[in-house]
Amino acid sequence: MSSGPLLIPPPHWLERLALAGERGRLGAGMGDSVLLRVLRRLTDWFYDRFRGWIQGSVVARNAETLSIFAVCLLFLASPFVGTAINAALVLLAFGMVLVRLLAQPDTRAEFSTLDGLVLGFIAVHVIATGFSPNLVASAKGLAKMVVYWLAYFSFRQVLQSRRALFAVLAALFLAGTLEAAYGVFQWKIGVEPLANWEDPETLDPLTRVYSTLMNPNLLAGYLLPIFPLALTAAARWRMPFRLLPAAGLAVVPLCIYFTYCRSAYVAVVFVLVIFGGMGAWLIRDRLRQSRQLMGGLVLGVVGVLALAALRIATSPSLQTRLLSIFTLRGHSSNSFRVNVWEGVLRMVHDNWLIGVGVGNTAFRKVYSLYMVSGFEALGAYNIWLEVLAEMGVVGLFLFSWLLVAYLARNAWTYWLGQGESRWWAVAVLAALVGMGVMGMVDTVFYRPAVQLQFWLLLAMTIAISPSRRDPVK
Repeated sequence: MSSGPLLIPPPHWLERLALAGERGRLGAGMGDSVLLRVLRRLTDWFYDRFRGWIQGSVVARNAETLSIFAVCLLFLASPFVGTAINAALVLLAFGMVLVRLLAQPDTRAEFSTLDGLVLGFIAVHVIATGFSPNLVASAKGLAKMVVYWLAYFSFRQVLQSRRALFAVLAALFLAGTLEAAYGVFQWKIGVEPLANWEDPETLDPLTRVYSTLMNPNLLAGYLLPIFPLALTAAARWRMPFRLLPAAGLAVVPLCIYFTYCRSAYVAVVFVLVIFGGMGAWLIRDRLRQSRQLMGGLVLGVVGVLALAALRIATSPSLQTRLLSIFTLRGHSSNSFRVNVWEGVLRMVHDNWLIGVGVGNTAFRKVYSLYMVSGFEALGAYNIWLEVLAEMGVVGLFLFSWLLVAYLARNAWTYWLGQGESRWWAVAVLAALVGMGVMGMVDTVFYRPAVQLQFWLLLAMTIAISPSRRDPVK
């Protein structure tokens, strides 16, 4: 793919950080490693040994289509089924990818630098598990993470074509639209809360929807990444296909609003600023040439801000909830998180190098020794603290490096890409930042419906990369 002239060259550090595949030292080194050479030889041997069976097998001949279908099925079902079924669907997708690799070895995805970082992150999980004071509990947590890593490498293999990306995103949009529509319906009927989702001192409690995910914060966390992806799809897909993401945009933001999730509200602001700012830069020439387009854009922004201001001004409950963002001890939910963070920091102080082990079970066993009395927690209510507690400074360093590298790759694609690849880079960047912002004060990042989206976004980053020989356009 020709990158075309660069109007503003990317910073040198950004280009070096974003290099992947045969252009990256880590990717090249891992790509030539003994382990991967052995795996390639085993694949080639299997193909030669069973060539006749493969050529006569309906499953093997249609392995590519079946692998795409399996990943689509995963995202269609993810928000509606439990953890066990999600894991089974991941294993199904990975199994179909293995069949595809054995039947069609030439379709292997190129190993990239970012894949090497993922493998390094996996290695830290294994080490943290080995040194955990609760080995069995940590091993269970590691087993859960293995499922997500299998999902990531399945996505990496599947997302090598335009039709695959379209199909997977269409499945995600369909599931997200149904989930959001049901949430809006719950608000319409005034659904009763399943738990005390609001401060008990609130005089005018809000109806917080939760759809099939049974938790308003989890619902908001699930819908948040779909929002910028649907924005890009609605703008770039052709009719009638754009009707699906457009339908999602009609209910997804509304449902996020009805969750009354404060961290999601802040994350949406970040998403809109990133998407709006970078998107406006991409169409800056058209904006200069068309006063109507510029006027419409300004009018749209002013209209959204006016509607938001009107809603806040006419809803005392919403005012109270938004103002509670800026207090630590004046709101029961905030105070609970502060108590959890204090306990986790004490725990990290005594287990700073490699952490206490992987998973919420191992976390809770050790956290119970440090927690403020009466404030039990499933996690640290902060992604960074969670990683630091589970895997120490080593894990936090690898996790931060992984995210910075992926975000840099998205920024690099934004500068060097063309057409749709640049728009998808904007969407993925906004989605990842939104997830990170919300994850600063919540635990939904580790739930299956959200975690699978995270690894999909990372796989998409490589799929749209301008360094790929055949990038998804």
